Amino acid sequence: MLLKHVDAGAVITFQTNYVGQFLVLSGQSNQDIDVNAVKVTPLGDGVLCDLDKAGVNIVGTNRLISTFAAFTNNNLRIIPLADGVIPGKVTDITIDNTDGVGWVKVFMPVMGKGTTYVRTLMQTVLASSQSTFVDFSFLGIDNGPGDNEANQVTVDYEDGGSHTFDLQELISLSSYIQDVNKPIIDNIEGTIRKVTIIPDVDRKVYLQRFDAVGNF
Repeated sequence: MLLKHVDAGAVITFQTNYVGQFLVLSGQSNQDIDVNAVKVTPLGDGVLCDLDKAGVNIVGTNRLISTFAAFTNNNLRIIPLADGVIPGKVTDITIDNTDGVGWVKVFMPVMGKGTTYVRTLMQTVLASSQSTFVDFSFLGIDNGPGDNEANQVTVDYEDGGSHTFDLQELISLSSYIQDVNKPIIDNIEGTIRKVTIIPDVDRKVYLQRFDAVGNF
């Protein structure tokens, strides 16, 4: 069911009485989506999703494989929120489409009953500093300004293996699971113990974790 229609150049905040499994942003077939920010907050449970433009693009295209011709215009984003419907949750949703040249339709579909949130937040890793991430299902890195090959992303696996990637390497490997190549690390199967990032410039990182409803 359509929740909202967000015009080009508009910012809207609205409420729902449930958290859906996904937040779907669908744009015009001849226009790329250019959403500036998305924020989803179930009242009493903290911020569930807080993404800037790069985060919407990275998280919203994760595991997105499509044969639909209109997707060649990059006009679809699917952001996971839970493992199914979480009813009885008054939820604030903000969509910032101020840079958009086309409208965006907002849906929040479900495919079953849910018990767990998919919490997605962003943080900044400063240039030449070191940050370590554990206990995540997905990690995306903004590959904006800077040199994709001048980054160290070391992945330590549960079986004892380890490898240091650069962003270009991660972008190439992402083609295994999605149409849109972005620097991502997919840990949905729990095979990764930790990731250590040393970026060339300040970079945003988008981290996704599973949280019990009410856990923040």
